Amino acid sequence: MKNTIKFMLLLFLSISFSACNTIDELIDELTEEEENMYFEFPVNIGPTEGVWANYNFSDEIDIKQWMGEWYDDLQSIKIVDVSYQIINFQAGSDVAGKVKAKLFVNTEEIINESEYVVSDAYGPPRTTFQANNVDKIINKSGKIKIDYSGSALCGEGGLHFTVKVTVTIKAKYKI
Repeated sequence: MKNTIKFMLLLFLSISFSACNTIDELIDELTEEEENMYFEFPVNIGPTEGVWANYNFSDEIDIKQWMGEWYDDLQSIKIVDVSYQIINFQAGSDVAGKVKAKLFVNTEEIINESEYVVSDAYGPPRTTFQANNVDKIINKSGKIKIDYSGSALCGEGGLHFTVKVTVTIKAKYKI
């Protein structure tokens, strides 16, 4: 009888420990979330006198600073979508002004628009320039750098607009 009780007690304890391992495994599960990062570039180009003028703007986000307290739990991060829009077209700008624009993410060209009239892209309706099938893994201790560059052709009044870039990332981290 004593042996049976010891056996039952040992069996119960081993089941308890295996149940704890299962709970620990649940705690270490990963979750995925999509987040949007936003970059804004004010573009101000004076009259170009019939010659295409170059422009270049860049900004970056440090992933560790952006993630804050969640950074230590971050397992991986990747870019899944990139787009941009003209969100502000200032009065007095050349309404026929054109740009040729390129958008780079960490030096990789994502969007290349050969030529468009800025006031038409501003709308209405507002045009969204979209990158398709972006699946770019980012070093979690790195940065996401955006470069918006190209050339502009505009008359009197120049071109004055703001570009808003949206980068959608998928972060995988422990919960």
